[in-house]
Amino acid sequence: LVFMNQSGEAVKNIVGFYKAEIKNVLVVHDDSDLIFGKIKFAQPESSSAGHHGIESIERVLGKKKFARIRLGIRPEKSSTKALGFVLKKFGKKDLEILEKEIFPKAKEILIEWWGKGE
Repeated sequence: LVFMNQSGEAVKNIVGFYKAEIKNVLVVHDDSDLIFGKIKFAQPESSSAGHHGIESIERVLGKKKFARIRLGIRPEKSSTKALGFVLKKFGKKDLEILEKEIFPKAKEILIEWWGKGE
């Protein structure tokens, strides 16, 4: 277990353990720039957009060499800074949305991405 800002070390250990090629790494992470419920696929060439966990992984694996699935966490009507909602627990309704809508969509993206690599 590591802090988000040190994600690179954890990912490096996983990649090393499985002897994976970096092009086969797909990172799924929260994104405070996206509204809760939005999902975006980010190609390896995409910017970290200031996400410190992604920057940590880039320092370890190499800049822009892995794909990502970005999961929005910003409340729709939020004007607060990320610290106002990033570490808060999800409510029951949000957990249901995650389980029934967001995770299945992320799984679809993962399956499509993996299929293109074969």
